[in-house]
Formats: sequence, C-alpha cells, structure tokens
Amino acid sequence: MSFDSQVIDDFTATMGPSRARLDRRFEDIDRQRRQFQPLWRDLAEYMLPSRPRFLESDVKRRGKRERNGSILDNTATRAIGVARSGLLAGLAGPARKWFNITTTRPKRGQAHASAVWLERVRDVILAIFDRSNFYTALGSMLEDEITFGTSAMAILPDAEDFI
Repeated sequence: MSFDSQVIDDFTATMGPSRARLDRRFEDIDRQRRQFQPLWRDLAEYMLPSRPRFLESDVKRRGKRERNGSILDNTATRAIGVARSGLLAGLAGPARKWFNITTTRPKRGQAHASAVWLERVRDVILAIFDRSNFYTALGSMLEDEITFGTSAMAILPDAEDFI
C-alpha cells in the first residue's frame, strides 16, 4: 500500500464519506459546471479558440486554422494577452524573487543563520520553477482565469525535471 492510498484509507475511515455521498457531490458540481459550458464555448470561439478542450474531438482540432474563423477583431484576444502578462509579472514574475519563506516563530526567523537558510531554500524553489514549465502553466492558468473566470493548475513530481 502506497502512502497516498494509506492517506485516503485513513481519511475514509475517520471521515466516513460513502461512495454514494461522493457521487452525489460530484453530480452536483458537474451540474453547476454544465450551466457555464455554453458560455465558455462562446468565449473560447471568439477569444481563445486554440485554448480550451471540452471534448476529445476538441483535442484533435487544436491548432487548426479554421478554429480562428470566428474571430473578426482580435482586440479581446490581445487584451487577454496583455492582462495575462501584467498579472504574471506582477504576481509571480520569473525575473524577480516574488515570495519569501519565514518561520512561525518570528525571533527564530530573524537569526542570521536562519534567514540565510530560508533565503537559500527560496532560491532553490525559484530555480526549480525556472527549469520547469511552471511559468508557462501559470500564464495559461491566468489566461483561463481572465477569459473563463475559472482555472486550475497542479505541480506534479517528474523523474527527469523534478517538477
């Protein structure tokens, strides 16, 4: 049994969510999502035709020029790109140190050795982000957030590139 399955088993044993309850919750969430899907399709068609893939058939069509046929004026698409770039640079620009790591005990974090170690840890994390596709994925996530009002992103382990 792996660590992940053990955590799931422990959660299921202590919290007790039944499969039926989880299925009902998923159906409720899916029903809410389906209400927005026609709007998202329209936004995609007129603003970002190559971005979203709602169905398997959308994956096969991705990148074909006919998907851009509905765009008569690319002002909205350009505005999304400008907003994405501004948000990325302002929130988590790859050219700057955009977060700090601290301790839960302020006095301990102020000690010189602790401060140096925490700064090195931050620099290692930033270097890992730089070598991965983190900033590309973050840009795509911000683009989705701007256009569709929702987005998701995950950082997963990778045997070759760490993340």
